[in-house]
Amino acid sequence: NGEILNRDAIRAGDLICRDSGGFVGKSIKWCTSTPDSQTLWNHDAIIVCQRGHLCIGDALMGRECQLTVPFEWEQGCRKRGHKLIVLRPADATAEQGEGAAQAWLDGVWGTPYDRVAIYRLLLKKIFGDWLPGQVGLESHFFCTEGVALAWRRAAANLAPWAPVTANETPGTTCRARRMGHFVEVPDAFTPEGERSRIIS
Repeated sequence: NGEILNRDAIRAGDLICRDSGGFVGKSIKWCTSTPDSQTLWNHDAIIVCQRGHLCIGDALMGRECQLTVPFEWEQGCRKRGHKLIVLRPADATAEQGEGAAQAWLDGVWGTPYDRVAIYRLLLKKIFGDWLPGQVGLESHFFCTEGVALAWRRAAANLAPWAPVTANETPGTTCRARRMGHFVEVPDAFTPEGERSRIIS
């Protein structure tokens, strides 16, 4: 099978977001939606360059934050019906994207996944926003949290997750996309890959 992602259009620092469906994916979308903004995906990651190749900086439940080859995400689309979208902070330069990617590699890669935050987000959804501030552990990261930290370190002036939130999630990324703080990367999918693209 051919490629789904167009490697020539994607660059370091871009966000790649996934709707994986299933119970966990649907639960995360439910937890991070608001009455006026439904979350369209359940996972955020960042494109990084490692040894001359594009990889995906990935925080996956039950693992340390890791590098995943794009082929694995493409296989998820082919075999399990995953849907993807590739975003870029509005007005971000290539240099800022490279800086964010390097910040993820330096500060997030290899750290533990933040399970605490995921469970607390569920409790906040059920019982209301009774838990102020950050829900997770500062030394651990879940998917969006590590990506947002990397972009803050590389280009604090962009603030794509504005208004500032203590807990960046796929839901806050989705809302920031609707506000124009992120733009969809043009031509990020091959003609074959268009069927796996999230329509936002």
